[in-house]
Amino acid sequence: MIDARIIVVDEKRLFREGLCRMLYQLSWVSSVVGYNTVEEGIKAIHQYEANLYIMNPFVGGEAQYAFVKEIRAHKPGIKIVLLTDFDDADSILDATQQHINGYFSKSMAFDKFEVYLHEVMEGKYRLSEALGSLLFERLVKKNSADDLTAREKVIYQMMRKGYTNKEIAKQLSISTNTARNHVSSIMHKLNISSRYRIPESQED
Repeated sequence: MIDARIIVVDEKRLFREGLCRMLYQLSWVSSVVGYNTVEEGIKAIHQYEANLYIMNPFVGGEAQYAFVKEIRAHKPGIKIVLLTDFDDADSILDATQQHINGYFSKSMAFDKFEVYLHEVMEGKYRLSEALGSLLFERLVKKNSADDLTAREKVIYQMMRKGYTNKEIAKQLSISTNTARNHVSSIMHKLNISSRYRIPESQED
């Protein structure tokens, strides 16, 4: 059973406190504390035995990605989710290259946000659909996704949804080795070093 102990970091007090109150109402959340700065949030990780860290990566107006490594150093297993109102493709691409578990837009509905957070706590990687679409378009332009074959494009969409090689093989009635070869080819063509850097897609 999931028991989330959450730290929320955002410099906008009204948003931060409102989000904390909404999160605390969830049955699977046992504690929520909010902070104005990333540094304050990091200091509180062990005090509250936090296992989910939600932060605005642009506190102060500049990307704070260096803090992701510092957070991991304090507690390697903690889930890190970025929540922002920045929606340009380059910012999203930069964010997904960090060791994070989720990246979401502040404009998304709370019920959808709750679903994504719950899945993050289950060990999945999640990106809100609107941001995922922007990122996918950016990756297509940057990495020549048109070089993918028709079959590879189908498999790539399955990879975005978090399918394993075995699940891809079963769905397409092919061997696991064949699925693995397709995945390797896709990652090579798109210059992706880890499938966790592939934006995951969810249906509304």
